[in-house]
Amino acid sequence: MLICGENEQAEAALLKMAAINGKCLPSGKLTILSAELQKGSLFNMIKTNKRVFVLLNFIWIILTFVYYGIALLTPEVILHGGLSFNTTSFERHDQNTANNSTVSSGYLVCMPLLTSDYVHLVWTTAAELPGIGICWFLVEKFSRRMLLFTFFMVYALSVLLLATDSFPTAFVYVLLFIARGAINANFAVCILYTLEVYPTTNRALAFGFHAGFGRFGAMITPFIAQVLMKVEPKLAVGIYAVVSGLTALITLALPRDTKDQELEDN
Repeated sequence: MLICGENEQAEAALLKMAAINGKCLPSGKLTILSAELQKGSLFNMIKTNKRVFVLLNFIWIILTFVYYGIALLTPEVILHGGLSFNTTSFERHDQNTANNSTVSSGYLVCMPLLTSDYVHLVWTTAAELPGIGICWFLVEKFSRRMLLFTFFMVYALSVLLLATDSFPTAFVYVLLFIARGAINANFAVCILYTLEVYPTTNRALAFGFHAGFGRFGAMITPFIAQVLMKVEPKLAVGIYAVVSGLTALITLALPRDTKDQELEDN
């Protein structure tokens, strides 16, 4: 606020925080200690953090790609008990819809979920809660880059095992649980790293840009998780495993880690 010339708003914010905490502000007026501090801009952010900017854009895209991918894959995997989809049912459905002019030939088969399917869907989705808990515990003990690498690899391994389609149904649900928890934990770590790696003048702008840019991954993932899944389910799942594994290696190329480091002002 001070950098933007909003001194009164900054003082009002401090007064509000002091009132909430039952404290009094010290006497004096707010001033900018460094004349070099400038209002954040996208140009300055790219100029001063070019490598971080490029890598984080890619990581955010893949993060949303694989996160929403597992969210869209889960109902289909639960419905069929794995990736051994009954393709004859798809073909029979296509033949029936071909004779019906009111239904598009590209219509995806809609099969009802049983009550047990909904139960399995709920508890695999609930993996996000322990995922956040594990992240909260590990983030104080390990570096941000190591956690990004580990969670991406756990997701990749879980999805890769899912693609082998050689496990009992119960273990398939466990793999879905692990993958969902790992990628949600990675979301938390990526948010934390993004906020810490940029200086105060660009922090909010950087987080908003990367989070918004990452939505391109969410736009792409339905073509894999829903369109390709109908034709080649194992290939679709394999893509998520390979992409996640490669991104895990890319996280190691981030120029610096932010654990136990002071936040920069400019």
